[in-house]
Amino acid sequence: MRNSKVCRPYLSFATLCMGCMGIILKFVPLAHGACINPPVQTGTTISRMSDAALKKNLQRHIAYLSETIGPRNIENQVCYQKLCQAARYIDHAFKEIGYQPNITTYRATYNHQKFDVQNIEVVIPGNTSIPNGMDTKNSTPCIVIGAHYDTVYGTPGADDNGSGIALLIEIARHMYELCTQLEDKTKIKCTIKLVAFPNEEAPYSLDVQTGKPFGSNMGSVQYAKQAKEKGEVIIGMVSLESISYFSNKPGSQIYPWYLKWLKYFYGEQGNFLIMLGDLQSRAFQKKWIACYNQVRSEPFPMHPIVLPGWMPNVYRSDHGSFALEGFPACMITDTANLRNPNYHQATDTIATIDFNHFTQAAQNVIETVVHLALDDPST
Repeated sequence: MRNSKVCRPYLSFATLCMGCMGIILKFVPLAHGACINPPVQTGTTISRMSDAALKKNLQRHIAYLSETIGPRNIENQVCYQKLCQAARYIDHAFKEIGYQPNITTYRATYNHQKFDVQNIEVVIPGNTSIPNGMDTKNSTPCIVIGAHYDTVYGTPGADDNGSGIALLIEIARHMYELCTQLEDKTKIKCTIKLVAFPNEEAPYSLDVQTGKPFGSNMGSVQYAKQAKEKGEVIIGMVSLESISYFSNKPGSQIYPWYLKWLKYFYGEQGNFLIMLGDLQSRAFQKKWIACYNQVRSEPFPMHPIVLPGWMPNVYRSDHGSFALEGFPACMITDTANLRNPNYHQATDTIATIDFNHFTQAAQNVIETVVHLALDDPST
């Protein structure tokens, strides 16, 4: 997860709170697990991996990324080789499940050196077509779920973002098993695209000429621009970003100054996930949260927040690349530095991850993706 500025000096605290209160209160979960939207009805029984098996897989992925590989980026040739090793691991994991991943290689530049890096994608095709607005042809609507596999310099990146990659792989595994079990493949209505991106972290993500965020080095920038050019109908993009650090300790969850009042809704214990997006992601986020609240079999909350895109932290991960191209996009996160003292440190190790809570959250996210794949995206 990239750092961002704490605030913009011209913001008025009173105006900000009043504006955000009107936006966010519409997304506060109702009591006793009720949903804001009607639950998604798929009519399909979905088998579920055991918690023990999922936990073991998540541990295996994160151990390899953070311990066997370690820091991975384009800081220098040594770190670049580790980034390539991470890409090979992800590619192998997808192939081991049964996919033939789509590899897109592009050239990134840092410190006057050039590096060939890869986006790694698997596609679970859906069977619904809608007009794409560009020509007479129809396009299959899709949901893109992504995670970055690079780290900042010097950190093994267990939570940021070994956790996101681990869950991405396990979503792929469950979707493959679902497709194998389904006799009628047309029941998968919405295409699901799972993508591992390089170069999300600054300074490697910055524009080479201007130093601004969302430069062409970012895998998600490359992917989102190509999707826009091809007229893809992306009904929602979700970035899995630092999602495995949890704490029940009072005061373990903090909030930025302009959202401090959220503690009265979400509490001061870091034992939940946040789904953060801009205003254009609102409808997709409501659908996701409604589905999540319906399917979750473990009492693990995901709290939604929508904010104007110009506010701090809203575009702190790869979802920002898609939002800037006009696609609805959100980030699911444990809030990183607002909770995790190991954020961007050498101490971001596997030992700090709460795998019991992470497994609960992962099960719920996986089941949400499955239900959204089975739901008709044109309705």
